Parts: sequence; structure tokens; C-alpha cells
Amino acid sequence: MILRFLLMLFLSFQVNAEVLIADLLSESYSEKVKVSGMLISGIQISSVNPIKDLYVYLPKNSSLMLCSELTSIDGRYKGLVEKKLDSLLSGFVRVSFDSKYEGVLSSYNGKTLAAISYLGDECRGRGKRQYLVSSWSDQPHDSKVVVLLRSSARKDKVAVNNSDEYSKCKTIRDEYTVSFDKYCLISVGDIRWLTSLHLQRKNLQPIKDKYLKFAYTNEKS
Repeated sequence: MILRFLLMLFLSFQVNAEVLIADLLSESYSEKVKVSGMLISGIQISSVNPIKDLYVYLPKNSSLMLCSELTSIDGRYKGLVEKKLDSLLSGFVRVSFDSKYEGVLSSYNGKTLAAISYLGDECRGRGKRQYLVSSWSDQPHDSKVVVLLRSSARKDKVAVNNSDEYSKCKTIRDEYTVSFDKYCLISVGDIRWLTSLHLQRKNLQPIKDKYLKFAYTNEKS
């Protein structure tokens, strides 16, 4: 049973040899930061490795726009990577983009640069989004997904696939936090089984829950 589980985990995290070249990259960098980040800044494989390349786990038959929003923890760097998909690639795929801030990006790691990726009809509108798991590693073997938040709530917790087992979010220490200041670790045996994310927040009174839908549909083959 254990051997079968490890084999499934290994197969699900194989990196596709082909590379996607970004159609468009919009980015900015500023030493002066005035605006904090959005509620959820990143959904990615847990890693503290230096930033090299962006990888995104694609479902089968993807034919929408791939959008990846990148945000540094200090709020100085922001980027948007856009790519029209042709449905031929699936699994973890490297998304190549030529950044004019390559030196800046190399100073961040998988804990301090957030990536939130999704499929949609477009990347700049408010249309329906189907979320994906990203990674900054070419060997995304870890079975833990980290959700990066900017939240002023006293308590935050997340669950996946309508489970009643929640993971508590923790405050990020020893970093200059602007765009996100909390992280939530979720144990995931197989990314293809991710269908939804449920975020609960609470101060003295509960705050409206946040739900995200993944693009995966329990793909097992």
C-alpha cells in the first residue's frame, strides 16, 4: 500500500519536458511600497529554494488563458505572466518568461515570492477563474501545498475538497511582510484530486468565507 502511494505521488509530480513561452509579461518593481496585497497571493508547492523557473500544474485539455500573478512578500515586485494554451500539455510544465528584473527575482525564494495561477478567458478581467498549483522548483516532489495570505483576522484556517479537516494558518516571522503575512500548509497526496479550497477567517465575529475552485477534476489517469 505504501509503495503504491509513493508511486502515485511520483507519477503525479513528473515535470513535462516541454516549455511554455509566455505570450506577455507585465511587471513592475518599486522601492516605495504604499499598497498592501490581496487576500490570497499564492497557491504553490511548499519550498524555500531560490527562485529559478516557474512551473504550473496543468490539467488535461487546457485551452484557456494561463495567468500567473507574481508578488514579492515585501510588495516591491509584481508581475503577470500570460499564455494562451493549446490543450496539448498537462502535468507540471515550465513557464518561461524573460524578466527585466532577473537580478531582483534571484534574491527571493519559494517562501518570499508568491505565485497564484489560474485558467480563464482573460487575465485582466473579473471573469471566472479556475485555480492551479504553482511551483518554483523543477523537482516539485513535496506533497504539501502552501497558501499565502494577507489577513488581519485573528484566526485563519483552510481546507480542501469540502473536507472538515482544517489547517491553521501561521504568521510569517523574520520577513518584511507587505503583500502577504501568513501561510497555511495543506497536505496533498495528489494534486489531480484537488477540486476546491475553503478559507475561514475569524475576528471577534466570523468573516465571510472565501471559496476557490481548482481546474482539476479528480484526474486519475
